[in-house]
Amino acid sequence: MDQTGKHKENIVVLVVDDDATIRMLVRETLEPEGFMVHEAVNGSEALSVLSDIYPDLILLDVVMPEMDGFKTCEEMRKIQRVKLIPILMMTALEDICSINRAYEVGATDFITKPMNWTILYHRILYMLRSYHVFQRLQNREASLVNAQQIAKLGNWEWNPTDDHMYWSNELFRLFGIKDRKITPTFELFMSLMHPQDKEFITSSIDRIIREKTDIELDHSIVLRNGSEKFVNHHIQRVNNEAPDVTLLAGIIQDITERKKTETKIHQLAYYDSLTKLPNRLSFKKTLAHEIETAKRNNHKFAVLYLDIDNFKHINDTYGHDTGDKLLVSLAERLTHSIRTIDYTSRAAQEGSPSVISRIGGDEYIILLKDVKDDHNAATVAKRLIDSLSEPFIVSGIALHITTSIGISVYNSDNATMEMILKNADMAMYSAKNSGKNNFRFSNKEMHTAAMERINLINAMREAIANMGFDQYYQPKVNISDGRIIGIEALIRWNHPERGFIPPCKFIPIAEESDLIEKIGEWVLLTACQTSIRLQNSGYPPLPMAVNISYRQLIQRKFVSLVSGILNQTGLQASLLEIELTENVLVKQDAVHVLNDLKDLGIKLSIDDFGTGWSSLNYLKKLPIDSLKIDQSFMHNIPTDKGNSSIVKAIILLAHSLELHVIAEGVEKEVQRDYLYSCGCREAQGFLFSKPVRFEEFISLLQKQFLP
Repeated sequence: MDQTGKHKENIVVLVVDDDATIRMLVRETLEPEGFMVHEAVNGSEALSVLSDIYPDLILLDVVMPEMDGFKTCEEMRKIQRVKLIPILMMTALEDICSINRAYEVGATDFITKPMNWTILYHRILYMLRSYHVFQRLQNREASLVNAQQIAKLGNWEWNPTDDHMYWSNELFRLFGIKDRKITPTFELFMSLMHPQDKEFITSSIDRIIREKTDIELDHSIVLRNGSEKFVNHHIQRVNNEAPDVTLLAGIIQDITERKKTETKIHQLAYYDSLTKLPNRLSFKKTLAHEIETAKRNNHKFAVLYLDIDNFKHINDTYGHDTGDKLLVSLAERLTHSIRTIDYTSRAAQEGSPSVISRIGGDEYIILLKDVKDDHNAATVAKRLIDSLSEPFIVSGIALHITTSIGISVYNSDNATMEMILKNADMAMYSAKNSGKNNFRFSNKEMHTAAMERINLINAMREAIANMGFDQYYQPKVNISDGRIIGIEALIRWNHPERGFIPPCKFIPIAEESDLIEKIGEWVLLTACQTSIRLQNSGYPPLPMAVNISYRQLIQRKFVSLVSGILNQTGLQASLLEIELTENVLVKQDAVHVLNDLKDLGIKLSIDDFGTGWSSLNYLKKLPIDSLKIDQSFMHNIPTDKGNSSIVKAIILLAHSLELHVIAEGVEKEVQRDYLYSCGCREAQGFLFSKPVRFEEFISLLQKQFLP
């Protein structure tokens, strides 16, 4: 090998010159050194020879007949495989114009005649060595480009100081940009990042600049055609000779297919292929995480184990294909039902979504996260049983099924995954053994309490349907003279078998179910009708107060409902007062409803004030007309200094905000006198009258208004 890295006998040199002597001298100089020399007498012959040989170097004379060296060189460079071959032009022309033209038409270098043959030999060796080094670099660059294409990998460099940015060709391709003339900028670069990842990427780059570290991250990019790709992105700070200049470099690899494969593998491993629900393995991972969360946060959750009753009969009668379709439809209905329940629970409290899994055959398992109490789980189970009792239309066939559900609620006694699942499974079989189409708790006491709750809900449904509730009325009075100045409507329930059921027992259950809206509508309508009835009987118009829960307030079209009842009964809006608890004040979704009610002319009052967590800022901003001091503060005033101070502070607060104030639960004259001394002029309580039926309330009015 010579300095070029190639055996000399393999080096081919083409000599193009019309002078036979020159051709002979070149041959005699090079062939003894092992070169293979080919000759051509003019440009045309040289172009013809090039179709048969592949020279490593061409010696080309400038002055030749027919086609001179300039034209020959120009034509040679048009041949693809000759584009980069070194061409050494031999010329006796020493003017600058000839030299410049030689380079313009593609000559690599030139040598003047008469030639020094020793220098010619070394000039050729130098040109060949440079050419072969260039070839190796080209091959390496081509290999790098090819490797980047195979790996779907591109690279970039960025100088934040002047925003100069470089993108490799593969990065252009990865970004889906065909026009390579586009100038890369950091702004263009970031515009291709997924909107959800931009802040993360920007903060990562800031950290790299600040801490002189490197970061690897996975994120998405969005191409101009709207398609998305998932990429692995490695960014680092480049060490350079100018320490005050920050240079960043990055490598981006398209891993979309890998992610799709990983997702598919994950889907196969953790999801049921038939229903697409999470499978047993996935559920166990979720349950393990929920157990740890429950331990840390001291909250409850419940597991519902659900099995279709007599599913084997469906498979035997209609075939496994129909059975599979039923399982898919059941999964869809379960998902819809649970989402509805989740939405409802979040409207009343900040709940968490549930998780549904198919763990095999006709068995499904549901994780109810962060349940408030055992009754929540029972309510969900009852709703699911009712939902699944509706017929399934499968392949044109109406299929009726029932289901049995076992419930296990997390506590310290069953704090392991195995115990929770075992208890839920056993409870499910207990439900089957007790007649199917029902649910059972793993704990007997819990089951008894849940059934009592379900029975109470059913009794409330009957009471709504059969007008089984009563409306009682308690007067609001002027403390100074005991005159009735307003009325509060209060619901009562005297069950024909259970006897009197206090509101504190059934109202919370009604609020957690779907019954509070119907009960609330009945109370509101009856109260407005009563107010009109009193006016028609000759009594002066008295404000009528009705308690409304947060659940009622945010129901759809509540304002329209109230407006419709006012129109239906003919009651003046200013005579209707809606009482709300303090917790409503801090609910953002209630604010617009309160403003709409106020626009109708309705009075708004905060009931049981002082027991919640209301903010003075909300009291100032919301359209509240009055505060009702909770009856718990009436205890032992004025001897109880704590309660006395609180009552006095609430009265002062109301006056400072220009709100009416009324005291509840006044039972003794000493309480009445203390309230009056503090500036409170309105009250209600047993001292004046307990809640009474309509007929008894009429008697109270007669004593005041009739001679």
